[in-house]
Amino acid sequence: LLVLLIVILLFRNVKDVLIITFTISFSMLAGAALATTLRLPFNYLNVIVLPILFGMGIDNAIHIIYRLRRTRDSLPRMMHHISQAVLASSITNMLGFSVLIWANFRGLMSIGLLATYGMVAVILVSLVFLPAFLPLFFRSPLRSPAMDRKSGTGPSERSCASRLPCLASSSRCSGICSS
Repeated sequence: LLVLLIVILLFRNVKDVLIITFTISFSMLAGAALATTLRLPFNYLNVIVLPILFGMGIDNAIHIIYRLRRTRDSLPRMMHHISQAVLASSITNMLGFSVLIWANFRGLMSIGLLATYGMVAVILVSLVFLPAFLPLFFRSPLRSPAMDRKSGTGPSERSCASRLPCLASSSRCSGICSS
């Protein structure tokens, strides 16, 4: 509930909050389905992984939606840039937990298995399903570079104030926009 409140305060947009909530809910269901399919029983030890997966999944969704809201790039170009960071952070977390698979204690082994399966689900939802559904919710910001060339408002010709309103009065604005 606190996480939902933070997301609402951060985005202040019902659509963004619903997309992030759907993404993490779908990730949790996919992870539970994968664990059930692979006959990994839930127990008192490995259930502790679920809030960790929730946190990692919501981080990915927040990064993607935040980047989408702050960029004028097309969806494929934006996803190309953000997916590298999302994939790197998710894989390093998954590898860290996967070491527990080789533990002699079955409880730790089940934590490693559930975390690994759950991170696979989080990665798939974040990098496959979420981008597939974004065009349904965001029609106008998902402009292609060709549209910018036709209208004569390419990325270098847009004002910094329109892309970074909080820095509109700052002298650093031109340096940020030119990069």
